[in-house]
Amino acid sequence: MGGGQPAGAAQGRVDQLGEAAAVVLGGLPDPADAGKVLLVAAFGAAVIAAGPKAGAFIGTVAEAKEQLREQLGVALG
Repeated sequence: MGGGQPAGAAQGRVDQLGEAAAVVLGGLPDPADAGKVLLVAAFGAAVIAAGPKAGAFIGTVAEAKEQLREQLGVALG
């Protein structure tokens, strides 16, 4: 999967769902390396107008993943 494909897929789903949609996709860019994950967010116009930024949202998701990893003491990818 190329670098733009996940973002395009997320935006395509937002386009299908409408302006009030928020889509988050996650995956492993390299299945052999579970230590790295790919997270992509796309927001519809109404969500953007309400204020959240996709980059900040993804940052919060990534931080929560790290906190959960520490609490459980396991690799979550």
